Amino acid sequence: MYLFGRQIDIRKHRMFLFGKRIDIYSSFAENNLGKVIYKTVLDYKPMKIVEFGVLQGYATVCMALALKKLGRGKIVSYDDWQPHEPHLCGDIETVKKNLQRYKVLHLVELKTADFFQWVVNPEPFDLLFLDIDNDGRIIELAITKLQTHIQKGAVILFEGGSEQRDNLDFVIANNQAPMYPLREKLGFKVLDRRHPSISICTKDVKYSYRPGRD
Repeated sequence: MYLFGRQIDIRKHRMFLFGKRIDIYSSFAENNLGKVIYKTVLDYKPMKIVEFGVLQGYATVCMALALKKLGRGKIVSYDDWQPHEPHLCGDIETVKKNLQRYKVLHLVELKTADFFQWVVNPEPFDLLFLDIDNDGRIIELAITKLQTHIQKGAVILFEGGSEQRDNLDFVIANNQAPMYPLREKLGFKVLDRRHPSISICTKDVKYSYRPGRD
């Protein structure tokens, strides 16, 4: 199987989240970045999470498990539910089954939307999780358009942001805009630079999760 232009062994892309095996394919699982996602939700305690880019629901499950531990909150997860090359895409029924398997389906609403249309008139949210084949253009649009939300306390958590992620073969081959050089301009931090990396933008960044921090 290929992802991010690399051949991968799907059996290695699994993780344990504080004793619970998360048996859902994701590039995040390669370096246990689900723990970063989970811990960030625990840190910021969002009542409403908006997610764009669901794939098979790995990050969705990690966030929902954190909300379940907090005893509050919900997730609205958006995708177009269509396959895209070179990346993989799970269908909505697969995601529902994964959410049911980890007993968090009641915390998640699966909907169809395009981020570029949504960001023009966004709904209220406390945390936005963005994983839509990110590049510098997308992240700059998101942070710029959602600056009012950020200043009011909203958090944007997104895939990528590291220098290593910008230098992946598929990023260069597709001439995608780099994210890493925009850190100071946009005010985001790389929470964990291990592949594929994960970054955060907020007016008051917390760093309680240490491994791999930029």
